[in-house]
Amino acid sequence: MASSKEMVDYVCDQLSGAGEIRTKRMFGEWGLYRGGVYFGCVCGNQLFINPTANNVDPLAHPEPAAPYEGAKPCWRIEDLEG
Repeated sequence: MASSKEMVDYVCDQLSGAGEIRTKRMFGEWGLYRGGVYFGCVCGNQLFINPTANNVDPLAHPEPAAPYEGAKPCWRIEDLEG
């Protein structure tokens, strides 16, 4: 299921405290960029963030998930309100 523009706008609004978030349509879904650097995507109306050395917390995210078949595992963020 392709992500809606409304969901992408909502995610960007929720992440606005991190600075300007830009989006780019890619493969029918949306890539997320901050400062020109890709950091995650919205796929199937779900937010996925690339794991980095600074955000790896196995207790908070026990099972990385792939946003689409063949993708590297990412953290699926389920609660955008918290």
